[in-house]
Order: sequence, then structure tokens, then C-alpha cells
Amino acid sequence: MTKLYHANASFLLERQADGRRRLNVAPSNIRGHIDRTSVITSYPDDLLSLILSIKGPEYLCNEIARDEDPAYVQADLDHDLLAYISSEGFSGRRILDFGCGAGASTMILQRLFPSAEVYGFELDPDLLSIAHARARFYGFPENRLLLSPGPTELP
Repeated sequence: MTKLYHANASFLLERQADGRRRLNVAPSNIRGHIDRTSVITSYPDDLLSLILSIKGPEYLCNEIARDEDPAYVQADLDHDLLAYISSEGFSGRRILDFGCGAGASTMILQRLFPSAEVYGFELDPDLLSIAHARARFYGFPENRLLLSPGPTELP
């Protein structure tokens, strides 16, 4: 069992039978709303700590779920994209994820369409640092996650 700490919350990680861990958030001094106070994750401690340091305790579980909960963002992307084109239609294609944020959707797109080249573009270097850490975790090419020089420019 591992614990992470933050001034406004504490976190408890409990190992699950499948090797993943359940992350529980116990808010102590948070003024806002926390969407999720628990999530199952396979992320290592350093990735959890990075997300916590950038997104804060209010968004930690939600940010993890965006990537790791198949009923969340993945279900929407799968439904929306495959409503128009079959998965084979993405084979050999380049998919651009503009405003990729912390990279959850970029990682999902690569999992959904493994024979496509997926690129993520983001304006916020802090969010991109999470995307790069996720890329390392999944073995996704970090050079496909790029910082945009401005809102109307590509790197």
C-alpha cells in the first residue's frame, strides 16, 4: 500500500488482485468539486505524482479515468469516430489530436487505431509534460507529442 500526499487531500493506493491499484482521494481542504474520489489505475507512482502536481487533487482521479476507464473518453471516441469510418479506414492514416492536453485521448486513439500514426499538439507545456510521461509509460513515441507555438500555428 502506497500513500501520496498533498496539502489539500490525502491519497491511498491499494493493490488489486489484477496488479493494478485503487486510488482513493480523501479531501481535507478543497473548496471545489471533485468529480471522482476513486479510480483503478495501472500508472506508476511517478506518473501519479506528476498528474497530482499539475492538475491538483480535484482532477487527479478524473484525469486518470480519462485514459484508463474504457467507459469514459474511449467509449465516446470509439462511438463517434467509428460511426463514420470503419477501424480499417484509419489504417496507415495520420490522426491529429489538436489540444491533446495531458494526452489521454492521444493514447486512446493509438490503442483504438494501432496501425495509424497519432500525433498530439498542445499549447500548455505543463499538460504536455503529463502527455510525455504517459507516452513513456505506454511506449508511445514522445516525438509525436508536440508543443504548438501558438493557437493558429503548428510546430
